[in-house]
Amino acid sequence: MKKAVISLSIDDARTNVKNLIYEKLLPLKIPATLNVITGFIDKTKENKGYPCITKEELLNIYNTGIIEIANHSDGHTNDLEDIKLGHDKLCEWLNLDKKTKLGFASSGSNLKIDKANLMKKQLQELGVLYVRTEDSLKIAKPEELRKKYLLGDENAYIKLQKHAFKEIDDFAFSSLVLYKGVNDLRELKLLTDYAVKTGKNLTIMIHNLSKQGEEIYNDAWTFDFDVFSEYLYYIDNLRNRNEIEILTVADSLKKGNRV
Repeated sequence: MKKAVISLSIDDARTNVKNLIYEKLLPLKIPATLNVITGFIDKTKENKGYPCITKEELLNIYNTGIIEIANHSDGHTNDLEDIKLGHDKLCEWLNLDKKTKLGFASSGSNLKIDKANLMKKQLQELGVLYVRTEDSLKIAKPEELRKKYLLGDENAYIKLQKHAFKEIDDFAFSSLVLYKGVNDLRELKLLTDYAVKTGKNLTIMIHNLSKQGEEIYNDAWTFDFDVFSEYLYYIDNLRNRNEIEILTVADSLKKGNRV
């Protein structure tokens, strides 16, 4: 059986991501993928949210050799010109050949799997290596599954989140999105343990991470920093026991199967 693979995909490149990278990921040697909105970094596009890292900080993160830099478009859209502009800026800033293919995280997860697969050739011509989105698979009677999970049926939660596992040759695929108050450490462990048992490839999407008391903590897209840190220690322990691999999204494309 194939070994499970866990991939962490971080959207937007907000300044709070530096805490995660430098306090946790680098000391633990845990790779991850950072999806960058280039127009927010060079301030050519209006950023109404929390500030993003600088070009210098982005280059420093890239030079660690442990973080994959992927495209999240130039202005946080799924417009083809915007995707291309984001790709070209990243190649310039990171001193990459413009023919280099980079991953693309769909803005707002609005580029769904079926449409992305139909556009595969066109997107690849724009330098897209893969499309990561959040696209739940059709599940029969999802409300019944939620009720079963709340009553203690762990398998019901795995069925609800089966879209978070991807196949070996997926071009477009989905992920589990972390929201504080919606999913928690127990549920992360449930999915991870299922991946271990079945040799699946689990992709987890993170937006913001914050500690209690910080301004961003109450944002709907924010997950608790300390809770996620516990999860990192959990998967690091599994990796040390040779039960999983932790890979960037790009590196994970070669491994895994769908539920």
